Amino acid sequence: MSLKYTTRSKVEQYLKADLSAVSSEVENWIIAASSIIDAYVGYSFTSASSDKYYDYPKREILFTDRFTGSPTVTIYNYDGSVFKTLTEGIGKDYVIQPYNDGYADRIVFLSNPYYLDGLLDPDEQQIGERRVKITANWGYGATVPEDVVLACTMIVADIAEKRIKGGTPSSESLGDYSITYKSIEGGGYFAGVKAILDHYLNIII
Repeated sequence: MSLKYTTRSKVEQYLKADLSAVSSEVENWIIAASSIIDAYVGYSFTSASSDKYYDYPKREILFTDRFTGSPTVTIYNYDGSVFKTLTEGIGKDYVIQPYNDGYADRIVFLSNPYYLDGLLDPDEQQIGERRVKITANWGYGATVPEDVVLACTMIVADIAEKRIKGGTPSSESLGDYSITYKSIEGGGYFAGVKAILDHYLNIII
């Protein structure tokens, strides 16, 4: 199912205009704008469960994509066999962080990552590529934030307005999205969209 962070109704309310004549185009613009937002911030604002594989870390912290809820973390041997399915919690194998943001983007091993509870072999056969499988609900969460809905609405409204009225050339861009025309009223909508989405940028230090 294609992601949609806004609706035609919200776009019409924003523009105070009836877009029924271009309804199918608006739906496509909504899908495109939602994908543009995901690409810009580096993750999805919806949540879906799947497996992702990571290299086994050489330090206690494994940075991941954003996820919600409790993940299942499995460590594999070099031959592809399961070494251990880890247990989450203080005093156990790992915890997830941040603790209080409603999402997590890292696994923190609570013992030396080379020797989880002393169980790794001396030759460190678990260290390497694709040795960690994490099953989790990947994405920002179950509900799209209202300001992200607004940003998507603004992008689609800008496209729709130009489709209907035209405008003057502009060279501003957001990720892969290039704004071809300035709005008729000369508003600073682009700065508003960027300010909203910059708050959600997935930056790992």
